[in-house]
Amino acid sequence: MKRNRSQSGPHICAQRHPPRGFTLVELLVVIGIIALLISILLPSLSKAREHANTLKCLSNLRQIAQAAAAYSSANKNYLLPADVMDKNYPPGLSYQDVNETWATILVWDKYLPYPTVMSSTIPPGDDNVFRCPTGVLESSAVTYNDDSIPSSRTDGRGAMGAAMTSTKMNPGTTVFTWYGINSTNSSVPTPYTRWIIDTSGKLTGATKTTHVRHSTDYVFLFDGLYGFNYCSKNANRISARHGNKKITNCAFIDGHAESVPTSNIPGEVGVATPADFSVANCQKYVFPKWRLDQEP
Repeated sequence: MKRNRSQSGPHICAQRHPPRGFTLVELLVVIGIIALLISILLPSLSKAREHANTLKCLSNLRQIAQAAAAYSSANKNYLLPADVMDKNYPPGLSYQDVNETWATILVWDKYLPYPTVMSSTIPPGDDNVFRCPTGVLESSAVTYNDDSIPSSRTDGRGAMGAAMTSTKMNPGTTVFTWYGINSTNSSVPTPYTRWIIDTSGKLTGATKTTHVRHSTDYVFLFDGLYGFNYCSKNANRISARHGNKKITNCAFIDGHAESVPTSNIPGEVGVATPADFSVANCQKYVFPKWRLDQEP
């Protein structure tokens, strides 16, 4: 006899259980695993970020060095001046007021672009080749006569920018830079010098590229605060800014840039003094070179 569905046996419904939640122990285990993964990944991410900043900084220095080389080519092979002091200074300025610097010259002669900024105290927020990505945004009022800041090669104040204001090419405008120049107005013969124009218009202090025998070895710019007179005022103006504060990026006269272990620089990592840049001491360091008279 055929049975229809209504005559079949009773249906037994599966018993429904409420969803089971995490226990406290399981939740703590998950949190622990996440914390472990973060602790593993963070150093790698930090290293990757620092590596990217180092490469960006090297790119900045390379562009500035190539712009300086273009300046030399257009100006009878004279090296870019560290700064220019014109004794025919405008009213209101004194002889000690610098009229232009290497940075203002490259910008206002249109060798390099720069954000439009009129403030002499606040750096532009826009990215530009004069700003090291590892540097801090604050600017310092340090000048070539100030020998107190920074206090060491790893002092965070060495990662500040320096304001360089034009008084003749584009009066009142400022270029902020996070790089120092291998120059001095003392008796130490560095490749880059202060150009002085006397009241008769005579120029002194200019250096030609032919005065440098090995342009690939001599530093032009470096990670640092202001730089000028680092070998007579404050040797800590050269900053150990990259690679966990063990690396200083440098641009060279021939136009290339590279990362240099700060331990290869006179004064090394720590507290440096101008005495570290004596001829005898500089000769102990094969590369890079700083003084024109350190070669035998």
